[in-house]
Amino acid sequence: MIKNVKIKNENSNFFRSSLFFLISAFLLLAFSCSKDDPIDEPESSELSVNAKVSGKTVDKAKLQMGKPAKDKSNKPSEKFKGITHDDASFSRDSKNVLVFKAKGKSNRSELRYKNGFSQDAKKTFEAKVQVVGEGKKHGGFTVMQLHNDIGSGPALKIEYHGDSKGNGYFKADYRTKNGAKNKTHRLKDGTSGTFKITFNKRTVTIKGGDKDFSFTVEKNGWDGKFYWKTGAYNQKSGQSHSKISNISW
Repeated sequence: MIKNVKIKNENSNFFRSSLFFLISAFLLLAFSCSKDDPIDEPESSELSVNAKVSGKTVDKAKLQMGKPAKDKSNKPSEKFKGITHDDASFSRDSKNVLVFKAKGKSNRSELRYKNGFSQDAKKTFEAKVQVVGEGKKHGGFTVMQLHNDIGSGPALKIEYHGDSKGNGYFKADYRTKNGAKNKTHRLKDGTSGTFKITFNKRTVTIKGGDKDFSFTVEKNGWDGKFYWKTGAYNQKSGQSHSKISNISW
């Protein structure tokens, strides 16, 4: 009987020793791989195009890249990764700001809001826009839009226009009648701004410029659904580069 007890005690000691070793090894491994460990951290301030881009903002949108006539990438952005396509790119920087680039006239990198709305709706779209890098010298590209499913063009485009020194301004290109020639209203000088567009039963109001600006689209001719867009859509040749944040739509 005594020998049997001794064997059991030895087995128990061996089990406790083994368990202690396994727990110690696990804690050491977990500590060495903690979330604060900068393993494979990107060297630049922007994540690579392979970095995952997700969140409520992009989950509500479709990514559109390349020239519209050649566009084959209007796919829902279901936690998609950063992408390059036809001299255009979309990614997210280290501060979770969305980064859009496009090169060449009529090229684009944009997010389109999935859900359209009718003429009788009341909707708002707000975003902080920063034009950076080579984009500051661009002759003209669109950063925000109010578009329609049916028609020859958007009801509203907020565009950035810069000179060779990187001095720029934002303007609103708009039309009250579908298919009509665009009218223009200068919003503000500079390379950044926070703009809020309100659509209220066909009356469109833009806040964020030097003064609030409003216009009303005609009832006839806008038979499709309206929807929002943001990013970089080149109206002229050159390299556009915008950073869009604080999007609410």
